[in-house]
Amino acid sequence: MSYIERIHTLCWRLDWSPGGRPQPCLYHPNAHFSRSYAIRCLHMHQCLFLPISIEVPLSSLLKLLPTIKPRQSYEALSWFVHWLIV
Repeated sequence: MSYIERIHTLCWRLDWSPGGRPQPCLYHPNAHFSRSYAIRCLHMHQCLFLPISIEVPLSSLLKLLPTIKPRQSYEALSWFVHWLIV
């Protein structure tokens, strides 16, 4: 993960908006694009194949990332599919 990607991930986890203030949604200009709104508007649960009971699907998926390189190709393939969606 690059430095910029780490910064973006940290800002996402802390629910900070780019530029320090809420940005309008690209699809619904009258709504502010916060983390909770993004989850609903972009249908993250369905895209990431995660249950609705998980409050913050992207953060929970990031927590599941392996800390060591996968030994088997099928382990890496699963993350490859999820990472393309993210």
